[in-house]
Amino acid sequence: MNGKSNSHQEKAKPNGKRMIRLEQSQKLIMQAEKILDGPLLTYWNSENGVITREDAEAFHTLLAGMKFCPKLYLCLTSKGGTGLASLRIATLLRSYCKSLIVLVPVRAESAATMLALAADEIQLAPQANLSPVDTSIQHALSPLDHENDHVSVGQDELARIVSLWQKEAKNSPSNLYPELWRYIHPLVIGAVDRANSLSLKLCDALMSFHISDAKVRQKIAETLTMAYPTHAYPILLQETKAIGIPAKAMAPELENILSALLEYYYEAGKFKRTDRDKDYHHDDEIAAFIERTGKIAYFRLDRDWYYRPEEKRWTSMHVNNGWYLADLIKNKVVEKPLNIG
Repeated sequence: MNGKSNSHQEKAKPNGKRMIRLEQSQKLIMQAEKILDGPLLTYWNSENGVITREDAEAFHTLLAGMKFCPKLYLCLTSKGGTGLASLRIATLLRSYCKSLIVLVPVRAESAATMLALAADEIQLAPQANLSPVDTSIQHALSPLDHENDHVSVGQDELARIVSLWQKEAKNSPSNLYPELWRYIHPLVIGAVDRANSLSLKLCDALMSFHISDAKVRQKIAETLTMAYPTHAYPILLQETKAIGIPAKAMAPELENILSALLEYYYEAGKFKRTDRDKDYHHDDEIAAFIERTGKIAYFRLDRDWYYRPEEKRWTSMHVNNGWYLADLIKNKVVEKPLNIG
C-alpha cells in the first residue's frame, strides 16, 4: 500500500469508514444534466470492484420510480467483471429509455466494454479506453500459483500453445493434447472454450439493442474476442470507431465535470487495510457506486483475512460485505443496508 496521505483523503467517519460526499456528488450530477439532454446515471468500480449479478439488483432499486426517457446517460468506470451481469444491467437500462449513451471518462474494460456495447453511442475522454473481451477463467481444476490459488486460463493462451507446438515441434508426437493435459486439465480447456463462445454470444446480444445487421455484430464481436494479443490492450477512441462501434469524443466541459465526480468516488472508495499481526488483517473499501439525482447506492467490502500456513493461503472471515443506500439528512449522510443477493 501507498503510505502517503493528505487531509483531503483522510476525512473519514469516526468508525474509520470513508465519508460519502453525497452533497457534492449530487451537485455535480445536476451540473452535468444541465448540458445533457437526459438524466445521468453513474456506475463506478474501484480497483477491487467488479460487475456482478447483485449490481443489477442495486440498479433496479435505484431506478425504481424513474420515468421512461428518450435518452439516458450512463457514466461508466470499471475494469470488468461478469459478462452475464452486464447483459442484465444493459437490459434493465434499455427498459427505461429509447436511447442509451455510455460516457467513459477513464476506462470501461472487459465486461464493462460488453456493457458499453449496448449503448447507441459511446463517448470517450481523450485518455479513456475500452478493452478486448476475450475470456480467462479460474476453474476448480486450474493450475495453482505460488500462493496456492487457482490461476486464470484464457482461450488466447491455449491457442498460442497449440500454434507454437504446430510450428516448432518436428520430432514430437503430432497430438499435443496428452502432453498439455499434464499441466491443464481437459475440463479446464473445455470450460475456456465454452466461455469464449459465451463472450461472442453476449456481445451479439448486447449490440442487438441498436445494430440490426447480424454480420456487423459478428464482425465486432469476433474482433473484440479474438483479435488482440492481450486482454489489457487499451482500445482508444480512434480504434473503437475503426472496429465499427458507434463512438465519439466526449465534450471537454462534460469530461471536467465527470472527472471531478470521480474524485469523490476515489476518495470515498480508497482501500484501507489494518494489520493486526503478520497473519491477520482487516480490509475496508467501497468497491462500487451507483448514483442518480436524489439517490445513491454503494457496495462496501468489510472483512478480515487470516493466513492458514497449513494450506498456504489467505482465508476471509467475519465478512460483512454488502450494498447500502444513503440519504442526506440534516447535512449528514445516513446509510441503511440494501438487502439484495
